[in-house]
Amino acid sequence: MKQCIECKRAYEDSNSFCVFDGQRLVLAEPEDPCIGLVIDNKYRIESKIARGGTGMVYKAAHIQLNTPVAIKIIHPHLASDPKAVERFRREALMTMKIRHTNAIAIMDFGTTKFILPNSNIGDIKLNNVEVNSVYVVMELLQGMTLEEKLVSHGAFSLQETNKIIQQICEAL
Repeated sequence: MKQCIECKRAYEDSNSFCVFDGQRLVLAEPEDPCIGLVIDNKYRIESKIARGGTGMVYKAAHIQLNTPVAIKIIHPHLASDPKAVERFRREALMTMKIRHTNAIAIMDFGTTKFILPNSNIGDIKLNNVEVNSVYVVMELLQGMTLEEKLVSHGAFSLQETNKIIQQICEAL
């Protein structure tokens, strides 16, 4: 199954371009089984933001406060490794100590179990799999990442680069 990068309409794999807006089609990502899950009776996962080396980052909502947050959930294969979990916890604690307008605030950290209703590991389809996990909750930032800004605007001038580096250093 393919998907338009602009309008998100679905197409068969034999198509290359969207008939509505002419954009190229890319392979559609499989539905993430974490979307809709409630973590620790506090956070409802709404959508995927990014995938990193240690985990997935999702847009979520604090259920009681109706507040948008970002939640990073460690990959399941790392959640069973005590050393990886400890590194993840230390990273959260160190980041939590940084209090600056140019740094994301860490709001919560926890371990939990949840049931993935449908998931695939390669060609194997699994139903109702219990997963042990570790997560960190952060403030949700809106806007472009530095990488997205580079791609859309091109290389930064020396002055822009200096300003960005100064802001990073101030936060640290």
